[in-house]
Amino acid sequence: MSFIALVAAAASSPPTSPAVAAHDAPAIYVAPPQTKDRLNREAMEKLVGDAAKYLDKGAFSVARDSFEKQLLTIQADPARSSLTGDMLLAFGVLAYGAAQGSSAEQAIAADYVRRAVGFYRSAQAKPEDLALALHTLSILLTNLSPADPPTEADAAIEEAYRIRLATFGPQNAETAFNLADAADLQGKPSRTRGDPARIGAAAARFQEAVRLEAAALARQPFDFIYIRFMFARFYARNHMPVQARAVSDEFQREFGPRIQKEAAICQNVADKLWRLSNTLRESHADSDADAVLGQAATLNRRCPE
Repeated sequence: MSFIALVAAAASSPPTSPAVAAHDAPAIYVAPPQTKDRLNREAMEKLVGDAAKYLDKGAFSVARDSFEKQLLTIQADPARSSLTGDMLLAFGVLAYGAAQGSSAEQAIAADYVRRAVGFYRSAQAKPEDLALALHTLSILLTNLSPADPPTEADAAIEEAYRIRLATFGPQNAETAFNLADAADLQGKPSRTRGDPARIGAAAARFQEAVRLEAAALARQPFDFIYIRFMFARFYARNHMPVQARAVSDEFQREFGPRIQKEAAICQNVADKLWRLSNTLRESHADSDADAVLGQAATLNRRCPE
């Protein structure tokens, strides 16, 4: 993994921040920039106590038992019971990251996030906490069945987007990234089924997400990698290689000189181009795949050490 397990959490987030999130790094390419409501890994481990140590050792069942006992203790304490949602969400994210290779354990981990959603609803928690839990649930469910996720994933990501749009407004990074993930799910071939109208609807949402990110984010290349390459991948998956390359090429034209100045960003973009090439090849667009692969190789050679 390119970042801690599957956790997209800002290392600078305060330990008192209320929520966490998860992403499938290989599928989505890169974790988006984070906001202050995310818990970092250290804070999540403190929330779940000894369970985190058992997860690190691969003792999934023991970790669950340890966590459930701790959760009962917290729930019985009126002064600390409000932590229930945060604990469920933190354990779900950590457990999912530790359960790689076991779809059964990943499904159990996702259910903890589902329980967090239920708690936030019943406790009338802050809207942003519920939105982040819903977004996380959608991501995990999508990761479990990437080709054809359950409709629960669609419902969760759409509700999260409505909450963020109402809470933060459109010109907000979380809103933009949420919309992009909703578009990504809406634009899966299992959803579009080759229908030009469905493909067009998903593309329109990606275009809106690109517009929102430009308004919400600092003009730094890393901020834009996440949405742009998801957009390109969407076109590639739906057998539209010309459009996929257009999105990728526009990003490189816009940020080309700056990309090559910082090693981490440069290598990240080269990796995204390589992944896009693979997706194009899977869609039988071999000539476009070769061209993008050539771009990746060229950029990789130019990346600073």
